Amino acid sequence: LMSVIAGHDPHDPTTSRLPIPDYVASLTGTVAGLRVGVPREFFFEGLDGDVQRTVEEAIQQLRSLGVQVLEVSWPSIWQAPMLYAISLAEGAAAHEQWLRSRGEYYGADVRERMQQGLLVPATAYLKAQRIRAIIGRDLAQLFQRVDLLATPTAATPAPKLDAGPGEIGAPTGALRSALRRFTQPFNLTGSPAVT
Repeated sequence: LMSVIAGHDPHDPTTSRLPIPDYVASLTGTVAGLRVGVPREFFFEGLDGDVQRTVEEAIQQLRSLGVQVLEVSWPSIWQAPMLYAISLAEGAAAHEQWLRSRGEYYGADVRERMQQGLLVPATAYLKAQRIRAIIGRDLAQLFQRVDLLATPTAATPAPKLDAGPGEIGAPTGALRSALRRFTQPFNLTGSPAVT
């Protein structure tokens, strides 16, 4: 997958122009010996029971394959919800022209978030950027002890595509928060993740 998505994309000016290494050459066919960190704080708080069981089974499967599972701490992760100001502001900035000229092309929920992003104060954005740096620094320190982290992707099971708010069991805003809470720190620190 990395070999396919790595490298320069002429439609994305933020992509790297560095040569792409042969990622497949480093694969050994085994995960034995990898060190997997499990940060229980934040990521295991308020989990749906089915999600909790599934994640614990996956961690146990890693152990059975010879992976060393370590409990790790990432205290600054509790500040991660503050990063939402970055998502809102940067999303709005990237879409501002289209929002103004073709707002009807956006779904109501996305359009609402983009419009909120246009109202994020610079002070909130800058504070969130400082928090982003702290969270990223602490994550880099974690990766000196472990090779990767195992966390849930979301606190709740994915809702059905056609489910309405009443069927989901949470207000739309709360559901959105629950679905992005665990992935947002990795997105905003530029950390690779797979689910």
